[in-house]
Amino acid sequence: AVKHIIRGINAPIDIFQVSLPHPHMDKEPEVIYSFNSLHWGLASKVNVTAERMRWMGKAIRYTTAALLELIHGKGSFATIRMEDKDGNITEYKEEFCLAIANNIKTAAKGMKMAPDALLNDGLVDLLLIRSHKTRNLMHVFGSVYKGTHTDLSYVEYKQVKSFSITPYDTTGSTTDDDVEVAEELIDIDGELKGSTPFTCDVIPRCLRVLL
Repeated sequence: AVKHIIRGINAPIDIFQVSLPHPHMDKEPEVIYSFNSLHWGLASKVNVTAERMRWMGKAIRYTTAALLELIHGKGSFATIRMEDKDGNITEYKEEFCLAIANNIKTAAKGMKMAPDALLNDGLVDLLLIRSHKTRNLMHVFGSVYKGTHTDLSYVEYKQVKSFSITPYDTTGSTTDDDVEVAEELIDIDGELKGSTPFTCDVIPRCLRVLL
């Protein structure tokens, strides 16, 4: 570490600004900063399940939690809104299984989660998976090591400068207007902090790291 400091070579990286609405709407939203990744849906549920299995070893509990969630995968009806680098707005209002936002290409051990990601391109790589069928999720899990999961028909891979996710509790509802916003935990840089709805904005090249 000392050698790197003395050498003084550094490079800029992007940071995500995650804004969480305050329960009292008249107050400023809570802001959390992220440099790595954000997970929602099944992706964050894996972390929740793993936390309940602390009696296992760290590696095995996350693997076990992932398998359990893959088997019992469920979708959430949500509005996902995103803005690309040219200012074009895209909005989906449908069922999704999970969303993963990455600032780097890889995740875990060798997963090419966001194959086009760069640390300083001013964009967040957003992976959306619609299907919650076990066989489809297993196919994603198997192909993510090669980075070919982005070619699957039920996978959406976007590079955007901002996005927001608002899931809904559709239990007992009969129409789209008869739903309430759902509070679901999100995983930011490996920690369960914050919940939906939220907005994520990229702050380009705002932090410098030593190489």
